[in-house]
Amino acid sequence: MNEFWDDTTEYDEVAEELKGTLRAAVKTEITNKIEMLTNQNRELKEKLKGLDTLEREAVQAKARFDREYATAKYQAASEFRKEKLVELLAVIDERLYTVERVYLKREKCDLCNDNRQILYKTPSGREQAEMCVCATNDPRWQAVEVVAHEVSCRSGKLMLWWVPVNRYEDADWVGSPKHLKRAESATATEHAEDPTAFSFKDMASAQAVSDAANKKVDL
Repeated sequence: MNEFWDDTTEYDEVAEELKGTLRAAVKTEITNKIEMLTNQNRELKEKLKGLDTLEREAVQAKARFDREYATAKYQAASEFRKEKLVELLAVIDERLYTVERVYLKREKCDLCNDNRQILYKTPSGREQAEMCVCATNDPRWQAVEVVAHEVSCRSGKLMLWWVPVNRYEDADWVGSPKHLKRAESATATEHAEDPTAFSFKDMASAQAVSDAANKKVDL
């Protein structure tokens, strides 16, 4: 009787066995997957830790570079200023000369009075006076010593401006100093074109250019 109603078949047993096998396989697969993901996560954390280390090292390296660059820049600037100071002191200590343009009265003649006036009477008998020709101011050139008045550094090059020593107390001259080019770097033609543009190492050289300019005026 019981055997008649027992509906368990061989098929059901096989099905249950397959279900168990499937469960075990799925469990194994899930376990393996979890283990793989866990390993990958561990490796990723290690890589991220390595990246953090590299980032910190990069930040430290940049900070070290910035410090070293700032130090090198300061030292280079200090050395540059020191060199320019030595150069400046050498130039200031050097005695230099130039040619300046002046206007001088002509030698007094015998036709005028002490004020260089010629007195005469008009047809109506009135006394009049006019300036004598010898009162005219003629342009002349003369050699003078100069002194450094201003200094600056442009594009790494030292620049100085000069005024004549005999004009240093003259506010107009001091207010408009000149930059002078080295005479030895120019030709005689350039000296003749603008005698006042150059500095000379000795008075004799400046005087020679001055005399040549005066001869041209006298012609």
